[in-house]
Amino acid sequence: MLDVNVLIAALLARDGAPARLLLRWLAGDFELIISDKLLSELGRALSYPKLRSRISRDDASAFVELLESAATKAPDPDERKQRSRDAGDDYILALASSTSAVVVSGDRDLLDLRAELPIYSPQEFHSRLDQSTP
Repeated sequence: MLDVNVLIAALLARDGAPARLLLRWLAGDFELIISDKLLSELGRALSYPKLRSRISRDDASAFVELLESAATKAPDPDERKQRSRDAGDDYILALASSTSAVVVSGDRDLLDLRAELPIYSPQEFHSRLDQSTP
């Protein structure tokens, strides 16, 4: 599961690790899990003036449509327990847990949980994919 910050980073830096991960997902190297709440957060973030100046409304809409049509949509889990310092991140952890997915994020609050949970930075996950590809 790619956190919203990774999805946005992929749009902002098309040659960075997040963008390369999106290309790998499109190539079938891994399954991307999304949910209504994740898409809602992404849409809200993409409408911020700071991002709107760098990502056009059309590009943002096309990106969300791509995710909706090609990613695996999972239901948002009902149960969430406090695991992250930022309670707003707990839905990501609950979604990952309910779908047996790993979390890929650039968020320090989530990355600090790596010792307990399968959470990777974009570069770390890219490296893991490289190791599992024959």
